[in-house]
Amino acid sequence: PVQAYEESAHTPLIVVLPGGRRASRSTQFVQTVDLAPTLFDLLRIGDASRFAAVGGWSWLPTLRGEKQRFREYATVSITNATGG
Repeated sequence: PVQAYEESAHTPLIVVLPGGRRASRSTQFVQTVDLAPTLFDLLRIGDASRFAAVGGWSWLPTLRGEKQRFREYATVSITNATGG
């Protein structure tokens, strides 16, 4: 059986924005579903709130150093690549 351990799910995310703030650390849970709404906000190419239906939230306010209420947990899905 495959088991999910914190070490396999706790992966750091490093983001550098041009002209952005200096290095900082956040304890927010970010998932891949959050990347699209964050990019939409960052590039101003559409309404990022449309991603809320699939659970994606923009974390651009967090990147800018603003207080943001975000999720309290993250989900992990592990599939067995060997097919067994």
